[in-house]
Amino acid sequence: MRKRWFWGISVLLFGLGIWTLAAETETPSSAEGQRPARPIRLREPIQPRPRVSMSDPNAPIPRPVIRERVQTDAAPLAAFEARHQELIGELTAVLKLAQEENAVKTAEAVQKLIDKHNAEYKQNLELMQQRRAEMQRRIEQRLRERRQQTNADSSAQTQSTESKEDRSKEQPTKN
Repeated sequence: MRKRWFWGISVLLFGLGIWTLAAETETPSSAEGQRPARPIRLREPIQPRPRVSMSDPNAPIPRPVIRERVQTDAAPLAAFEARHQELIGELTAVLKLAQEENAVKTAEAVQKLIDKHNAEYKQNLELMQQRRAEMQRRIEQRLRERRQQTNADSSAQTQSTESKEDRSKEQPTKN
């Protein structure tokens, strides 16, 4: 009975050792032509906006922050395009190989994949551009509203100071 347990545990440990050794040697980073997977950053980190007082009409509008954000929107688009070009390049290489080997069905399937990915890319690109245009429109609308609000606040302040001056001028004449 003890011999069976001994041999069972030895075989289990031996198999586990072989399995871990095989797992270490088959990592994708060591394979030729492959690079390790890495997370894709779609957005650059956004800098915190400067605190603006809504009660102070003379507070500066944080325009530079908005401009920086609009300029960094090009980075996700470039990354998206680079990933698409890389994928299409790989599929094109497979297509050429299939055509060289006269694998008609495989070539047709790969061509369908290329067409599918191109259609998805165009659709996603249009969606990204629509979102960017919508965000730009919202930003411009907010800027116009803030300008109007600051103009209204400053004109209200000037009117109130003018009315106070008029009242002070009127008071000495009444006496």
